[in-house]
Amino acid sequence: MSYPLKTFWILSLLAFWLTLSPPGSVLAHPHARGQVILDWNQQALDTVRIERLGAFDAARTYAMVNVAMFDAVNGINRRTHKSDLAHALVPPFGAPARANRKAAAAAAAHAVLTALYPDQASTYDDQLDTHLNHLRGRGRIARGVAWGEYAGEQVVDLRADDGTSPPETQPGGSGPGEFRADFGAAAFRNMTPFAIVDPLAYVSAGPPALTSPEYLAAHTEVRLLGDVAYVNPAYDEIFSFWKAGGGSVRPPGEWIKIAIVAAGDQGTVRNLSETARLFTLLSMGLADASISVVHDKFTYHFWRPATAIRNASTDGNPDTVEDASWNPRNGSIGGSPEHTSGQS
Repeated sequence: MSYPLKTFWILSLLAFWLTLSPPGSVLAHPHARGQVILDWNQQALDTVRIERLGAFDAARTYAMVNVAMFDAVNGINRRTHKSDLAHALVPPFGAPARANRKAAAAAAAHAVLTALYPDQASTYDDQLDTHLNHLRGRGRIARGVAWGEYAGEQVVDLRADDGTSPPETQPGGSGPGEFRADFGAAAFRNMTPFAIVDPLAYVSAGPPALTSPEYLAAHTEVRLLGDVAYVNPAYDEIFSFWKAGGGSVRPPGEWIKIAIVAAGDQGTVRNLSETARLFTLLSMGLADASISVVHDKFTYHFWRPATAIRNASTDGNPDTVEDASWNPRNGSIGGSPEHTSGQS
């Protein structure tokens, strides 16, 4: 119930834009320096699908992979080109002045993914070999790999105690307005940010009161438009795209896919440093946003539409309509509290 119609149509346009390229593909720019960044983001997307990660785990994974690649490339830039661009997580101390930056980026992503998901190590090894075999200059490649591995390992070490483990589950509630199921991703409200200073500066004021006109309007909108019995192929297509459930790249991954298309269309991929920076800023933003989202979900513990509509007689609002047979397009009640929405 936290989706206004404006947001709905914005997501519709984004979904249409992304359909212009094949789903799950990386647009190939073989001579572009930034292609290595796109390739390893695709590897991260594939990993999230295979591992069936939750949305917040996925956002953290994307951020770690991209931060490692950025710091690997940026460290070499700082030594070679005297760049003064700040590092994301790993300081440039010890970065080689003459090293292959593509090799460093690939080795950094490889180090992160192998540490996080060792069962897929052979896949990551093949991807790394593919990148290194297309490069020239053994000494520069070796220095790039060594520095990239170091940057990736440092990212893994520095994020090892970032508040996301051990897992924490918030029990389901039973009263009016309360989310009914257990919420298994509660620990992410305590995650150390990648970039922002204070995630609590971005939390919401909470959902509208159950007895308010705003709640009535949202309740009515979702009851009418979100009902699976309401046949609307356009709504079904948009929902299917943004659902991003288990076995998908999850909502943060949809933004990574959009960035892959945009990087090619706008020519960013021709520049390795700018491509690395683009994906790092995006993925850090997605990961940090999840902290505020989970904080809201944990704090307000707000019920999902299926529960709210089937139990409208208990909400204290005389104007909401109860429908015990109502079912969402999602096919299930949902795995996390309603507010704030994490899908967008």
